Amino acid sequence: MNIFKIVFRSIWLYLKNMFIMLRVMFFPVWGQVLGIYLILAATYYYSKNVFKISEMHEFLSNTFILFFILVILVTPGFAVFLRAFWDYLVKMVSLNSLIHTLLKDKTVKDLKLYNEPVNLRSKTYILFLFYISLIWIVLLSLPCIVFLIPMDANGQVIAFVCFELIALLALAIISVYLSLGFQVFCFEEGLSAFDTLKKSVSMVRGRFWTFVFLALFLGLITGVAIPSGIVYLFQKFSAASYLSNPIEALLRVIFTAPNAFAPVADLLKSDTDMFFEISNVLTEIIISSIVAGLILPMTTAAYTQAYGAVATQKRDDERAIEAYKKRAKPKKRKKKKSSDEDDD
Repeated sequence: MNIFKIVFRSIWLYLKNMFIMLRVMFFPVWGQVLGIYLILAATYYYSKNVFKISEMHEFLSNTFILFFILVILVTPGFAVFLRAFWDYLVKMVSLNSLIHTLLKDKTVKDLKLYNEPVNLRSKTYILFLFYISLIWIVLLSLPCIVFLIPMDANGQVIAFVCFELIALLALAIISVYLSLGFQVFCFEEGLSAFDTLKKSVSMVRGRFWTFVFLALFLGLITGVAIPSGIVYLFQKFSAASYLSNPIEALLRVIFTAPNAFAPVADLLKSDTDMFFEISNVLTEIIISSIVAGLILPMTTAAYTQAYGAVATQKRDDERAIEAYKKRAKPKKRKKKKSSDEDDD
């Protein structure tokens, strides 16, 4: 399995079919952005006018009522975000079928058809995602046990950091073994959620370092180089300010309110540039996340090819073993009839 060939072929496939890829990822990515925008916009205008609302009637001055109104205002944005996020999770599987079609130079007709592997097995897919999430939650939460052990505060912090680093290392190793999980779910429909994870582990076993280098090389391109380049272009042409300015305004409204976040507000007021710096960092994170989402097909294409290479190699190995067994199997010799039987 040639890593460099897989990665560069994935980049070429994405560029060659960029219109299709961007069309597929349009709502899953921009829908999440729209949902977050609606949530932040509702929070911004509500935070700015919450005191006027509370003064309108004594009933509205109740904290629970004010919070309930905020929940109602952010619900539409939250619903849009959840719908787009689920579509994004669906695309993590359906893109494999689409890329498999493109790799064979076949015509792509109805994009909705590629969602069928998830639509027909949605419960299994949710359970599959639950298993993966559970692994992450358990391993990241496990080091918190050190805070239950009687020791001084400094010792607890040091122990927590050490165990958290071990947990992150374990997660990295497990993630490598489960890196073909979405491909197995897509192409091997008869497997349960747990069997899908087991199949991914069996396919990566014996090729661990190959997949480590694939993840590192692919991550360097799709997770660092491309997003960083786009962020630089935004900053170069001052386009990032259109996003950072609203974020800065929102932070100022929320954290300078006289009745909320008082400790944080005092800290931020002591440094007038802190709002600007935080908004710039958040802007870079948002732009990088959007870019990473839009080029998800490029990452998926690499792992789809890796899955195909491993599956083909496994089939060839199984055929070779079967052929060897047939050759090694001793042939039964036919018994010769005795001369007496011939005379009879």
